[in-house]
Amino acid sequence: MADTNKRLPSDWHDDDRMNFMFSAFPEHRHVNPKHWDSKLQFWRKLILENCDHNHELCVDFETLRRRFTRNGLVPLGLETVLEEMLKTGDLHTLDSFMKGLNNTWFSWGFDIAKKSFSWTVGKLLWGNDTKAKMEGTELFIITEVLKNKSQSLLKMHRESVEYEATDHIIPWNVLKARCNRGGLKLADGDLDLVICYLQKERKVTAHVTNEGEKVIKFVGKDESTVSTVSEKDLGILRIKKTMASLTLEINKLEKTSESCKQKAKEFSSKGLRKSALTVLKKKASIQKTLDKMHGSLHTLEELLHRIQQANTDKMIIDTLKSGSIALKTIQEDLRAEDVDKVMLDLEQTLDDAEDIKQAIAQGNQAISDRNEDENLEALEKELAALSLKTDGNNLSTNNEKISTAEEMAPSSKVPGDTKLLRFPEPPSHSPSKTDQPFESKEKRREALKI
Repeated sequence: MADTNKRLPSDWHDDDRMNFMFSAFPEHRHVNPKHWDSKLQFWRKLILENCDHNHELCVDFETLRRRFTRNGLVPLGLETVLEEMLKTGDLHTLDSFMKGLNNTWFSWGFDIAKKSFSWTVGKLLWGNDTKAKMEGTELFIITEVLKNKSQSLLKMHRESVEYEATDHIIPWNVLKARCNRGGLKLADGDLDLVICYLQKERKVTAHVTNEGEKVIKFVGKDESTVSTVSEKDLGILRIKKTMASLTLEINKLEKTSESCKQKAKEFSSKGLRKSALTVLKKKASIQKTLDKMHGSLHTLEELLHRIQQANTDKMIIDTLKSGSIALKTIQEDLRAEDVDKVMLDLEQTLDDAEDIKQAIAQGNQAISDRNEDENLEALEKELAALSLKTDGNNLSTNNEKISTAEEMAPSSKVPGDTKLLRFPEPPSHSPSKTDQPFESKEKRREALKI
């Protein structure tokens, strides 16, 4: 595996610290747990960051040792670091990672597997000797980077799906081309690892057709796990492939037909009538073939559209069915006679409420009239008292005026009358409360108006 650019930490040039980091691990962690864990965390972080920076899904021991050589020195504890990362799941060996996959998939992954010496001869030579495998050409898969790339591929596929019924089954070569166009950086063989991971997660399933073609089926939007490749899926795939082939052939024949047309024009301009007619006959034959192909392509497009529409129709029917069941469940305890009874009870209740409302209104009006009468009587009494007081004051004033007039006026007689002119005597008592100046409420009200 070719070496790539290194991504080194800021303290890489600190000799004292690097001397410690490049030294070997103690035989046992308990000798100095703090130093052990510090050194392990340093190399673990450095390895993962470098692989992610270089978009590497797998790496071998020799590449790492060469990449982290400093001043001619290699890290002495690299084997220990890789062993610990294997234990924690940060790394996986290629052979352990591929366990549980079907036999068909092993043939797919042969391009990757053959890069690993342990896949063929190494397993026979080393057996379970982990250290010996590390010093060979064993490939280590970086779990975190592989997981991120797998999620990116899954997201890219979901964004490309237009119809759930037909767009989840994809030929292998189409998937590779889509990754290249989508900017998903995957080295040779990395796509195999990504599909391998997604298969273990049950998000994709791999299949080889009877014709030896490799296809991938992705999990649907509303599915938690992918289903197996069915005959329906393969039928949809055949329709799409035939449509693609017809489209390419139609484009090719259309170019040939246009070329024949141009040649016929050239022959005609040169006076080569026979040659022009020959070319036009060929063009006519090509046009007949094009018409048939266009008809076949239209038929396949219509068939594919119906399959896509059938899935939508099924979804609508299922939704209506669920809605019908829900409505029926709600109405199980409802009957027409019960509804009529409820409506009659409601009508009677509303009538009673209206009667109560009117009774309250009438009661309020009676109370209001009574209060008005009581207020009017009080006002009348207050006015009567004021009137009596005013009359008394007026009478006293008049008497005083009369007496003064009598005293000042000379004694005389009216001609022809023997009696002296006299005014009536003023009353000798004050008006009492029992004296009513008016006889009825109506007269009092009229007096108040005056």
